[in-house]
Amino acid sequence: MISILCFFITSLIVADTLKVGYTVLPPHIMEKDGQAYGPAKEYIEMVAASAGHQLQWVKVNIKRIEVMLKNGHIDFHYAFVRTKRRAKKFHFAKTAIAKGSYCFLAHRDDPITFDEIMNSKLIIHKLIGFVVLDSLKKKERDFLEVSGVGHRKKMIEMVINKRLRLAYLPACNLANDIDITKLRVIPIKGSLTNFYFAFSKKVAPTIIASFDKALLDRSRKKMSYSNYFKKINTKKAKIK
Repeated sequence: MISILCFFITSLIVADTLKVGYTVLPPHIMEKDGQAYGPAKEYIEMVAASAGHQLQWVKVNIKRIEVMLKNGHIDFHYAFVRTKRRAKKFHFAKTAIAKGSYCFLAHRDDPITFDEIMNSKLIIHKLIGFVVLDSLKKKERDFLEVSGVGHRKKMIEMVINKRLRLAYLPACNLANDIDITKLRVIPIKGSLTNFYFAFSKKVAPTIIASFDKALLDRSRKKMSYSNYFKKINTKKAKIK
């Protein structure tokens, strides 16, 4: 009788629909008619299905993601950089969903180097919610945050049009809709960063464990989101 009850409770947990918070961040997640779409959504849906869960996609203001996670208004977000501060507030999946390197962007005609950037007082624009890496902490006061739907593309276009000198973001955000021929990508040494699912502490440990297993299985099969995204872009390049 006890074993049957345990099975029933477990089945209810697995059947729960989880709320995943998202922000529009091309080329990974876009929006049309109020609905999220894109390769990141496809991949996360596959991971959730493997873990036995359904998802409800909830659009969130990037400024409020951490507040909504903490209050349990969303159950998880799919691309958090793990920091000591965040690790105290949220549960993180054990396996990263993806890896990415950060970079500075300058106009292609701008000869500025990484060392010159680090030794200058130039303003560097970044999107709200993007972590300033530990290696850049001494320059943190030189970062100016921008936010809002479309601001990523607008920020990069302003670099292309020479209205901004420097922008900062993950290099993986340069695909599809950006003309990188007009930009210089200045790599940030040692900036390879893991991105994780971050769960509200209100989410049951059994649910988090099911995602851990699904993510680990995919990692062992070399099916991380990084590889999935690369595969999709390769297919698109061949079609063109």
